[in-house]
Amino acid sequence: MAELAKIFAAGCGDVKTYIQSGNVVFCADDGIVDKLAGLITQQIEERFGCKVPVVLRTAAELGEVVRSNPFLKAGGGGGFAARLFSCRDTGDGRCGGA
Repeated sequence: MAELAKIFAAGCGDVKTYIQSGNVVFCADDGIVDKLAGLITQQIEERFGCKVPVVLRTAAELGEVVRSNPFLKAGGGGGFAARLFSCRDTGDGRCGGA
């Protein structure tokens, strides 16, 4: 994951990878966000030889995912839950397609 983090470090701050999942948490200036998914997709392909979709979510969007967990609303425990984000290129720069 250190090699993956290096891709983000060239323009983003506070870069951290999460286990061996391919998930990366980072901070980026608004000025580069629109191009970021495509650039990261390109860098991953160049460095690792595979083209994969890159999906970007803001901290606010991730917070909403947590708050809208239907299991918590139904009185379920606060245990493990998983969320899948799919990639559909909408032209807003937040999804670098595969």
